[in-house]
Amino acid sequence: MNIKIILLVLSTLTLSFSIDATAASNEVFEATPILMPDLRAKYDLLCGNHTSAQTLDLADLNGDGVKDILVGLWCGLDPGTISHEPVKAGLVAFIQNADHSFTDQTLELFGEELVTIEKTFENIVYDFNEDGYDDVFMTQSREDGRADPWDVRDNIKNAVAMSNGDGTYSILRTGCNDPCGTGYNAHKMDNEVGSIDVVTQPIGYGGTNEFWRYTNAWISVATFPIGRNGLVFFGGTDSNPASLTYSSASRVNGLPGVDLHTRSSYGDEWVKKDSLVTVADAIISTTWTSWNGDQGPIDVKLLDGEYYIGGSFEYGCEISDQSDSDLNLIYLQAGYKLDTYYDGMDIVEGRDMRWVYKLFGFSAKDGSLTSIPIKLQGNVDLEDNSYRISCEDINSDGRDDIVVATWGYDTHPHVYINTGADDFSLLRESFWPPMSEALKNSQPVYGDVNGDGLPDIIYFSGASVRESVSNEIRYEIFLAKRHIEAKDLAVKDGSLDVDGNGQYDALTDGLLLLRDIFGLTDTALVSGAVAANADYRTAPALKKRIKALGGLADIDGNGQIDALTDGLLTLRHLFGLEGDTLINGVVAQDATRDTAEEIEAHLEALMPAL
Repeated sequence: MNIKIILLVLSTLTLSFSIDATAASNEVFEATPILMPDLRAKYDLLCGNHTSAQTLDLADLNGDGVKDILVGLWCGLDPGTISHEPVKAGLVAFIQNADHSFTDQTLELFGEELVTIEKTFENIVYDFNEDGYDDVFMTQSREDGRADPWDVRDNIKNAVAMSNGDGTYSILRTGCNDPCGTGYNAHKMDNEVGSIDVVTQPIGYGGTNEFWRYTNAWISVATFPIGRNGLVFFGGTDSNPASLTYSSASRVNGLPGVDLHTRSSYGDEWVKKDSLVTVADAIISTTWTSWNGDQGPIDVKLLDGEYYIGGSFEYGCEISDQSDSDLNLIYLQAGYKLDTYYDGMDIVEGRDMRWVYKLFGFSAKDGSLTSIPIKLQGNVDLEDNSYRISCEDINSDGRDDIVVATWGYDTHPHVYINTGADDFSLLRESFWPPMSEALKNSQPVYGDVNGDGLPDIIYFSGASVRESVSNEIRYEIFLAKRHIEAKDLAVKDGSLDVDGNGQYDALTDGLLLLRDIFGLTDTALVSGAVAANADYRTAPALKKRIKALGGLADIDGNGQIDALTDGLLTLRHLFGLEGDTLINGVVAQDATRDTAEEIEAHLEALMPAL
């Protein structure tokens, strides 16, 4: 028996077997997507397949209480083109019909087939003039493909798609105060009159934080110098509707941190009340070449044996109060993880490195900051590029969840469901419906399109669109059919479902564990032993998953994890063997669990219901 198993483990033969997908996407979403109207003509008005959709917002544009869609398109430059002028861009508006199909009504709403605008960057949807129609505040980016955008004083201003109150819209301009920044993030801030102000936060070069308010016209309320980056404004309360607390990102000796600011009332000055700074095992000062060819100093941070570059807190969000935790603030830290590092290494941005992120939790209450570690269950695809986060109750259970927006090839949002006590579980990869080939350079939007309280998924081409067979460009909307359930969540660490597909299987999970104990790595570990619907597919991810079992993988309890005892006991159990057939010849002489009943109980504890 042992010889046969060893031959099976070491074999490169691919085993054929069928596994039903747990929480398959056709359970969760309609099998056939809603196809939005063909955008080929609009793309061709800009620059054909070099056109990309930069933003897509759900907004009620006709006052019927149903969400419509506003898309911000941008014209990428042909390779080798050098321009110092703002690059062409435009808006397209779609109205949702009673059957949830969409009609292009850009001309009816704005008076032109493609609304002239610059490259949209971050948008806020809100009925600023309280006329029953949503307005859309859009920051514009000068980092739009032209050469040296930070050297050009063209003073691109924010654009607001503003309702005229009669079913039509105008584009209003506001900001920025000279000198303008390269681009701006946009944030909502509750004000003292029960509505919101917009805070624009510069990124890149130049500019300052600015407060904007609409009162029959857009006015600049104030600017403030403290806390320039990574702003999070905490919501007002019933007794005081204005935001009285905000957090901002900081950087101290090359390490990212968070500052907390408060004020007593709306008209008072902001005061910094507390700060926290992250830690690293070591910081190495060196030089690198950035994406545009500039060379300069850079800090490489060593953390848990890995090397990182960058890693600022650019985006954060507020978590609503919870009875079992003081956690109320989440920050997204994104940066490069180096494949390797050595002294004197020639570091070039984008080469031998991957863009990764980490989520940090904090308590920001009563003017003080406390770090709160959060546990994330699930395997994140590092090829998905993170760029924003939001905190909202996705599954209607009264707890705010975390949504990490992503862009990249065949990507989906990373949605972490709050399961309580600072634990968050990632929605499994099989949860998401497939997208068409033409849209796989994607930047999906996850939100309730049809107003039924269930978040839907919109696939639209964030990067330059791929030509489809029909040459049509039709974004896809998959409507959700049910609420999120436990089976949609990533399998927790410490389980024998090693590949995370929601099933316990001898020829996947058992074989992976046995091969790992034998010391196999890379292709030898995973070949023929990973389920088609697995959440964990790569050797590093699977080894990390197995490592999380720790001493629990010592099935017979003798203090050692051995392939010919613990590995074979696990494999036999997953094959359904029990009693003497389970334990004969594979229990160590010094085992503390040496009966079939004891070993079966231990293995069953590693197999919670999925």
